[in-house]
Amino acid sequence: MQFPKAKRFTDRPPDDIPPPGAYDVPTHSPQPPYKRAAMLERASRFAAERDPNKPDTFGLYAEDPLAADKENAARPRVRTASSSTTTTAAADRERHKQQLEDLRTRLSAAHDKELAKLRAKLDKLDEARQEHRKEREELYKEVDKLKSENRHLTSKLTRAAALQQKYESTLPSLQAKLSSLTTQHAASSAKKDAELSALRGALSRAEADTDEARAEARAWEGRAHRERRGREDAALAAGELVASLRAERSALAPVEDLAAERLARVALERRVADREAVLASVGEYARALEERLALAAAELDEASWREWRVREMWRTERDLVVSPGRDEKEWRQRARADAREMEGLREEVGMWEREAEREREWDELRGEWERRRDKAWREERKRMVRDYEVVAGELDLAVNDEIPRLEALLASSETALSSAREDLSTTSAHVAQLEADLGQLEAQRADDAERFEGELEEQRRLVGEARKEAERERVEKRRVVGILAQTRASETALKEEVESLSNEVTHLTPLLAANDALQQTIDHLARLNAASEQEALELIAHNSELAGHANQNQKIRHVAMIREELAESRKKHLATLSQLSTAHTRIATLEDELNSYRAVPSSASSAAPAHARALGALSAPPTAARSRVSRPQMADALGAEAPTPAPAPALAAPRTAAPAPVPAAAAPPRLVVVPAHDPPTSSCTSVPAFARSTSALPPPRPPPSSTAALPADPPLLPAGLARSAGPPGAGARVGGGAVGGPRGRRKSTSVKMEGKMSVSELFR
Repeated sequence: MQFPKAKRFTDRPPDDIPPPGAYDVPTHSPQPPYKRAAMLERASRFAAERDPNKPDTFGLYAEDPLAADKENAARPRVRTASSSTTTTAAADRERHKQQLEDLRTRLSAAHDKELAKLRAKLDKLDEARQEHRKEREELYKEVDKLKSENRHLTSKLTRAAALQQKYESTLPSLQAKLSSLTTQHAASSAKKDAELSALRGALSRAEADTDEARAEARAWEGRAHRERRGREDAALAAGELVASLRAERSALAPVEDLAAERLARVALERRVADREAVLASVGEYARALEERLALAAAELDEASWREWRVREMWRTERDLVVSPGRDEKEWRQRARADAREMEGLREEVGMWEREAEREREWDELRGEWERRRDKAWREERKRMVRDYEVVAGELDLAVNDEIPRLEALLASSETALSSAREDLSTTSAHVAQLEADLGQLEAQRADDAERFEGELEEQRRLVGEARKEAERERVEKRRVVGILAQTRASETALKEEVESLSNEVTHLTPLLAANDALQQTIDHLARLNAASEQEALELIAHNSELAGHANQNQKIRHVAMIREELAESRKKHLATLSQLSTAHTRIATLEDELNSYRAVPSSASSAAPAHARALGALSAPPTAARSRVSRPQMADALGAEAPTPAPAPALAAPRTAAPAPVPAAAAPPRLVVVPAHDPPTSSCTSVPAFARSTSALPPPRPPPSSTAALPADPPLLPAGLARSAGPPGAGARVGGGAVGGPRGRRKSTSVKMEGKMSVSELFR
């Protein structure tokens, strides 16, 4: 055959082998199993043995041409069993070695890929850890900054309290100054009254002088009025004279005006005549233009109707009527497709025009060739006529001379004819054999034609499948466009949700600031409560000291003063408890809001802005080792009716040595008056310690912050609550010899907590 059938998959040379793992199919591939490894070359697919380092010439340069003819190839040569078995075993061994080598290379490549992926993951994790570490350091710095601000505000509050105390101390001197200023004001007001009476007399005299001046002014006004009337009369007479002169001039002016008007009228008449002539010519030109415009409008209407008709026919032919359901994108796609089709039609028309041009050129060449052929034929005919005349003369000569010789030769020709007939019979047999071969070739041609028709049908089927696949792709593209629209809508909704969450986080920032302020207020109120309890203890001690006083009257006055101060301290204590309960309610509300913000899942937190993550990190516990604890209820621990078994807090700084613990009273202290008839002593004249104001007590200074770790927050509760909130066994047990020892050994009724947590975590 001229074009032998080639192999479907040719062996690649060694330098064009793909890398290991290029055709690997993943284990959990979405591809169906019958499509996996469909193009992999298998060793047993083609049994032809060929050197892979030599190109496949399909038997074109083979020594045996029939070796590459796969259709008309002869039967394979029979080999001996031993040689075929040895060759097959060697080929199997080589194939097995090659498979093992490929497997080793593939496994090593897969191992390298996995190592690269794991290294990339480790790098990403390291980067994430570094970022988390940086964020944590920034949060620590921010916490230190907030604590420094807290200390600054505490110092400002201390200064404000000191200023308030200073103002309260300067209040009596200011009241004395006010009384002296009041007396001075009374004296100055009497002096001013005397001055006012003198001024009233002077004012009455000035009013009399003013009346005289007004009468004189009225006289002068009358004289001025008379003079003004005389001037007006003179001006009126002058105006009448001017009017008479103008009337005379107006009587003489019409003659001149009439002459000028006549000249102007003649000029205007001439201009009107010229204008009428111009208007007549312009009117004729306008009528001609109107006729042309009417014809042009009619032609324009006809052209627009033809254009509309052509467009309608084109739309009807192309079926481009867009329904309301189709979108602009589909219309543009159809328009682009039509543009491409029109371009193809234009190219086809150009191709046919070029083909027609070539046909015309070919017709011209063919006509020229036919003309040359006819000319050559005419010349050949003339030559043949001349040759015929020559041959006729020769024939006459031959008939007369050559016939006898030819008759002699006839006998020999008959013998030659018999031999020729024999040769003809043999030739006929050979022709019959050739006809049989021709029949076989025609049958083979018919088979080839049927095979080609089958391949053509297969190609048509493939084209149909390709068109169906294209239609499915169009449907899939429309679906993807719909999904994209839904995705954009959902993206808009997500953006709105992110904006709302950002607004909520923005609203959360002042809430956190308010929470910090409330925590500071609670700390200050707790310290005030501890100070009031300490003063109550001092009051009890002073009461016991007063019980043995001898002067009854002085003792009663002192007791009344103490009762008033005690009532005031009770009011302050109740107000403090009310503020504390309000603060705890506010803290509970803030905790609920913070918990609602913490309940956002990780996917939403990753999409939230960075300041929201920073706020979440501030609200989260500092370490993961601490377990979550139940939120304590502070109302029972700080109520007026609940006992306080723990000792009172120390008012010194955290780094100073704390004094001996003193148990607080369970209820407001009562004053016990013991009658006695002893003479008065000098100890009653001194002001007791509980009479001092507790509003100016400065809060304890917090310890210096550290950048490496979060420092411990200052205590926000009294000693009893701090002791009950801490870990078990942290506080020292009050001995029996201390003040209030039996009460200190009572069972604690404060908040019970589970796990370990700091005081700063208590209000988160």
